[in-house]
Amino acid sequence: MRYLVQKIECLKKLNKIILFIIIFYIFIYNIYSANILFVVGAIPLGTGDQAVYDRLTSQGHSVAVTLAAQCVTSDATGRDLIIVSSTVTSGDVNTKFRDVTVPFLTWKSYLYDDMNMTGGTAGTDYGTTASQTSIYILDSTHYMAADKSNTVTVVNTAVTMPWGVPNENAKNVASLVGNTGRSVLFGYEMGSTMVNNFRAPARRVGVFLYDLSSANHTSDGWNLFDAAVSWALGADKPHCIQPDDFNNSSLEKFWTAVDVGNPLLGSQTETATNLTITANGNDIWDYADNFRYIFQTVSGDFDVSLQVNFVPTTNPWSKVGIMMRESLAPGSKHAFICATRSNNYAFQRRLITDDMSYHTGGGSYTNNTTGYVRLVKSGNNFTGYYSTDGTNWTPLDNVNMSFSSTFLIGIAVTSHDAGAVGYANVDNFNILEKDEYGLENDEFILMGEEE
Repeated sequence: MRYLVQKIECLKKLNKIILFIIIFYIFIYNIYSANILFVVGAIPLGTGDQAVYDRLTSQGHSVAVTLAAQCVTSDATGRDLIIVSSTVTSGDVNTKFRDVTVPFLTWKSYLYDDMNMTGGTAGTDYGTTASQTSIYILDSTHYMAADKSNTVTVVNTAVTMPWGVPNENAKNVASLVGNTGRSVLFGYEMGSTMVNNFRAPARRVGVFLYDLSSANHTSDGWNLFDAAVSWALGADKPHCIQPDDFNNSSLEKFWTAVDVGNPLLGSQTETATNLTITANGNDIWDYADNFRYIFQTVSGDFDVSLQVNFVPTTNPWSKVGIMMRESLAPGSKHAFICATRSNNYAFQRRLITDDMSYHTGGGSYTNNTTGYVRLVKSGNNFTGYYSTDGTNWTPLDNVNMSFSSTFLIGIAVTSHDAGAVGYANVDNFNILEKDEYGLENDEFILMGEEE
């Protein structure tokens, strides 16, 4: 019942935020302009590419068109987004944009393997299917679903449609109708592990367009395309925080798993009882962080807890806990309550982007035993707690800082050793009674000591 009440309150807040976002974007329409590189197979543009160009420019974007045969990696410099049409010859583009830290979107399925978005076997890992008019929405909650669900007609006349089979770290938003294993709308978050153990340098997106199909898009088809472009450019939408007992064979769709900074590749394994996280990273500290992060995109106040069963043994300051973070940038503002390998519990935070970190330690945690951490947000106030039983909580510290209205909340793990991968085990990411144990701001003094 308590969770249901919080869910209703969350939905009320989300409605207000969504209304604000609508008003905000109406206000800035035609003021913001993304700098987009559009790579095509021919100039003058064919009818499909021309329809895409017209759509992008009508949305206020600045679009530079270049031939695939003439494009070079340095063309990505200064761009906000690279879009590659299916009219290109894949060999002309190949891996030129694979490593760039600029978002990339394409409907050339024969580039998916070059970009490490899928495996390399045509007809199995990627391909095209003829005579399609609709797609099937797999994840209606994702931003790229544009609030669509079930079967959506995207073109007025049957066309060929590209598809791919991304790995489990991708967000699969839509598939071919009747074949949910072949994705026609999918994306990788920056920092997620793509095929061939390749870390996404920025967001990567595959969409359902093909050659001339854009000239025949329905309004739903264009809405989905617009959402894919916006997500590639960094847009997202908040959801209500979801609890998880980690009793499935893989992460629920509401989680996204990435590496922040430039650590060795991390991963996670969910069993029928808990979640094991493999992580690297020199630390979550100082002016920039390197760690494994499994998060949700949310908004509003929250009160969440996490059961910690095991902390990486790689360093006395290896850490596992709950982190609220403004972005995936290494220097992002954050609030972090964690258990450490040999230094008990810690409440750490970065109050200003790219600035120093602050630390308050306390309590007692012994590795390979069960401990609990809790993070509470009330307005701009954040409080970290620890517990031995998950019921009786001791406040460690709190802090006031401003945050964006939409932010990230989830589980952070660092091995605190740039050359070593460590293993953490957690369970029961729970939503608790909001403000039941809230304390006044002046009951704490911020500590600036470093480890």
